[in-house]
Parts: sequence; C-alpha cells; structure tokens
Amino acid sequence: MLDDPTCEVEGAIGELAQARGDLGVCLTDERTLRGGTKRQEFQYATAYWSPDTGAHMVKGEIEKVYSANTRDLGMPTTSETTTPDGRGSFNHFENGSVYWTQQHGARMVVDGFRDLWAAQGWESGPMGYPVSDVENTGDRKGRLQRFENAGIFATNRGGPQLVVGEIWRHYQELGRETGELGWPVSDEHVIGEGRFSEFANGNIYWSPETGAWAVLKGEIQDAWAETGHETGVLGYPVGDAHETPEGLRQNFQRGHIIVVDGEAEVVTG
Repeated sequence: MLDDPTCEVEGAIGELAQARGDLGVCLTDERTLRGGTKRQEFQYATAYWSPDTGAHMVKGEIEKVYSANTRDLGMPTTSETTTPDGRGSFNHFENGSVYWTQQHGARMVVDGFRDLWAAQGWESGPMGYPVSDVENTGDRKGRLQRFENAGIFATNRGGPQLVVGEIWRHYQELGRETGELGWPVSDEHVIGEGRFSEFANGNIYWSPETGAWAVLKGEIQDAWAETGHETGVLGYPVGDAHETPEGLRQNFQRGHIIVVDGEAEVVTG
C-alpha cells in the first residue's frame, strides 16, 4: 500500500484526475517541460498537458511506446480510450496514434499509414488492428506496416499503397514484395462483385465465387486481356499459373490458357 502522497494535484491535470478516477494517487508533483507543457506521474498512469491539446492520460503498454517515441508522436490529444469493439484501447497524439490489443500488443501508426487506415475506418474497417510497427520491406526498398487483414506499403518516391483482404493474404503466400509479383502499384479496384490490385509484375483478382489468384504479366495476361479479362468468355482465374507436361497453364472459370513455346492458346469450355 502506498504511503500518503506528498505531491499536489491541481489545475487541468487535477481536473482530469478527478473526472476519470482511475489514475490513482500522484507520485510526483506536476513538472513543466520544454515548451511549457506539463507532466505528472500517478499510480496507474501519467498525465500530460499543453495549451493546445489540454490534459490527457497515457498508461500501460501504450505509455511504453509513447515514452520511446515522444518526439515523433507529440503530445496526447486523447486519454487512453477503449475501442468500440472492446478488443483494445488507444491514444491519439498530435502526430500519430498508438493502439493496443492483448493479441498484438501496442503498435504505433503515423503519417500516411495512419491517414490511409483512418480513411478505411480504423480498426472497425476492413484492415482490422495493426499487428506490427512500420518496418523495412524484405527487399529494403521501402516501408511496410502490417494489419490483421491488410498491408500498407510506402516508398520515399510515392504515396502509400494498400493491399487488403483475400488479395493481401494471397500476396503474402506468393512472397509479397520479394516474390514474383513485386511491389504493389495501386490500391484495390472494384469490378462488379470482384476486386483486383495491381503489382509491378501482374495483378491479383478476387471474386466471391473464385477467391484470390494472381495473373502475371506475360503471354497469359495478354491472352486473357484479349478475351475481355473477367468479363470475357473465360471469367475470373480459379488458380495461379502452373507448369504442366504440355506447357504453362492457368485455369479460369470457363476454360484455360496454355502457353507452349511462347504462344498462348485460349481454350474455352
């Protein structure tokens, strides 16, 4: 049990502590930091104040991430808040957010990664919660942040690109950016009931009936395009291209394409 505190709690931080009731007793007096901001430690959290953002509290695993990235994140603009689905909690900061779940821990989301995630509906959207911090891609040519159902890729030369859902899952199976498809070059496109995403060396197509499959650049993609892509006689792909004794073959809903000696043949039915 803690001894009676000798510190004082007052001002905006005092109002926050009284309103929330979950900070516990104070451990330090209020301290003035660079730029006139204030900080005070409590039994269960740390409270911060600035004239622009007001008083907010940060605690637990989120506070550990914040303490290591204070300069990048800036001051908190919310206190720790439970997410609407009850799975986790978050703090928003001036320059980013930190989200925590029991499954994935506390993850920082900043810059264009946060903007794109927010535009998709945060954790309640199709991407789900972040499962990693921003990390270098496998080819060291850019940055990636992984979410439960998506990945966001970014290079210094271009804006972030989103790969989501079943297309994201199949992209990972094919080796992501170090695989045959290479880097994503578009966000997901809607085509009727289906979807597709473009990559440097091909596309991944998805529909509810067929799932997600890649069509690589080359003879098969060219021949499929001549038939009208997914709206043509062949429909969507139902598997990736694969070698057979006859040649390279890819199956579609209503036929297949086979490449023999560099020549593609479309077979329907």
